[in-house]
Amino acid sequence: MSNRKFPKWIKAILLSFAGIVVLAIVAVSIILSQKNATALVNKYSDEFLDASLEFSKVDVSILRKFPSISITLSDASLTYPSSRFAKFDSMYSGQRMMRMGKGEEVDTLASFKKLTVATNIVRILSGQLDVRNLELDGPRIFARQYNDTTANWNIFPESDGEDAVEEEDTLKKESFFDRINIRRVALTDKPFISFCSPEKEIYACFGLKDMTLGANVKSSDILSSEIDLGMEKLFISGRYRTDTLLYAIDQVNLKAHKRRVRFDLRSNLYAAVSDGIGRHSIPFEIKLAGGFPKDTVPCVAVKNLDLKGMGLEARCKGFARAEARERYYVKASAEIKNYKVGDFMDE
Repeated sequence: MSNRKFPKWIKAILLSFAGIVVLAIVAVSIILSQKNATALVNKYSDEFLDASLEFSKVDVSILRKFPSISITLSDASLTYPSSRFAKFDSMYSGQRMMRMGKGEEVDTLASFKKLTVATNIVRILSGQLDVRNLELDGPRIFARQYNDTTANWNIFPESDGEDAVEEEDTLKKESFFDRINIRRVALTDKPFISFCSPEKEIYACFGLKDMTLGANVKSSDILSSEIDLGMEKLFISGRYRTDTLLYAIDQVNLKAHKRRVRFDLRSNLYAAVSDGIGRHSIPFEIKLAGGFPKDTVPCVAVKNLDLKGMGLEARCKGFARAEARERYYVKASAEIKNYKVGDFMDE
């Protein structure tokens, strides 16, 4: 059989179309050059933020990784005038955490060394959100809530009532992506967050060494999502009135694949509590293997749940499923190693 060749006019159309695509990509790359991209970010941040966004540069890359587009924002900080909440800050100036992020003329709400976002624009057009890379390097956040209506993160100008209703209706009509594929999300260089609510006497901070996340989520079947999460050296410390707590996590791993889930956690809880209880350190470990069996109704199966803490070791397993008329079927068992219930009853 002879080879059939495309007519010349089809080749001409295809070549012309390819040429237009290439020219469009080049044109967009020129429009989104570092200088133009910086101007665009400055323009819209001034328009939509009641705060000052400062950064060293914006880099937009299209040609190097097409069909992915990569945007990098370097050395960024979000600040506001120190005088904005001066009357509140003067009331609680003795608290060390209230001084974090403060400057002589401006206070810092958030800052980071580098933010990189890379996504596949072709898949977005087909209804899939494909995040190739999202990396946030060295984030620092200093959040303060002075009362129920005043907080330093309220940096978005208030919209009119009609605009707010219209925006809410628009969001309800918009559909979500059919599939969300997150290849890599990373928080690096010791992220840190502080939160202060002096009126409620709550002072807390959160930090970790690093975190990585990969996920493939299908909106029509969330339980079949694939997730790979890892965190290392995470701590959460807080003070409520005269009590102080520190929760330190050495490592966290979460993996989900084809409705099967594995979760591992190693941690320590440190507490300095008033009322004569004193200081305590409580190591705690969790190991979980389970999943969500496919059925006509929601089901949860726990193959093994191992708990270690306070000198005790426990193992649990079970199964639960939803039934008609808001009823649930649950079957579970648990045991505590080297400990007899009779000994507890005698005590």
